Amino acid sequence: MRLAQLKYFLDVARTQNMSRSAKNLHVAQPSLSRAVHELESELNTPLFTRNGRSLALNEAGRRFEVTASTALQTLDQGVQDLHRFLKEDAKQVTIRIESSTTMIPGLLAFLHQELPDIHIHLIQNGLQNDALAPYDFQLVTRPAPANENRFLLSEEIHIGTAIDSPLAKRCSNGKVTVPQLWETPLIATEPNPLREQVLRTLRASAPTITPTFVTGDRATIAGMVRSGVGISYFPEHSWPQVDTSGIKMLTLLPTPLKREIYLSMPKRSVRSPQHELVKSSIVAYFQQL
Repeated sequence: MRLAQLKYFLDVARTQNMSRSAKNLHVAQPSLSRAVHELESELNTPLFTRNGRSLALNEAGRRFEVTASTALQTLDQGVQDLHRFLKEDAKQVTIRIESSTTMIPGLLAFLHQELPDIHIHLIQNGLQNDALAPYDFQLVTRPAPANENRFLLSEEIHIGTAIDSPLAKRCSNGKVTVPQLWETPLIATEPNPLREQVLRTLRASAPTITPTFVTGDRATIAGMVRSGVGISYFPEHSWPQVDTSGIKMLTLLPTPLKREIYLSMPKRSVRSPQHELVKSSIVAYFQQL
């Protein structure tokens, strides 16, 4: 049973005239007659009483008219609901984040200011969402092989120590080597890609280096370092809200520790205008850091 058959049947039921319905539906009369006959054959019952060129719904036709009319109304409502959903869904953009991304609050504030009509939906990788959870954007430290990746930022990761600490005095030139860090307590974030990169680099020269204190609060980390409790790592740009006053930033030798940040996007043949606006705004935000 085809949708066109139902529409044709309902128009003929209303006009009770094949010629008039053919004009209404902009189809040839023989095609219309054939469609109605095919519907009757499929239902295995006549729907009209025919007398020459005159037509009238029979009892089966009247019953089926109610069913067909209700079905088409339901379908039309479903199509309208779907269009409303797609219109609203087009205004939503999903960003997937790692377990901890301190750039997100500033980025969200910037996007809200630049694009107030677009709703940003966040999902956190590794919690209630699995790797297949759909998303539009993700901030990553290395290009995702299956995605489109846009370079955003390169930043140095400094080693921070209290400005009046013995380490700061020994490293008055702003440079530090891993052996100079061995006996200093290391204050670290909770596990995340930044922490893993720093520990991997330090342990290449000093395998026994482990965090002495761990906290997810960057302000607490800065406060502990400022108070001389220990040292920590501070990315050059991507902890924009962290107060680093009273902390001396040191460059790790022999090779400065750096990381790159990319905007990773699933490949799509078509992107909505809203999607492109968010992409441009994310790039603009990182350019100002």
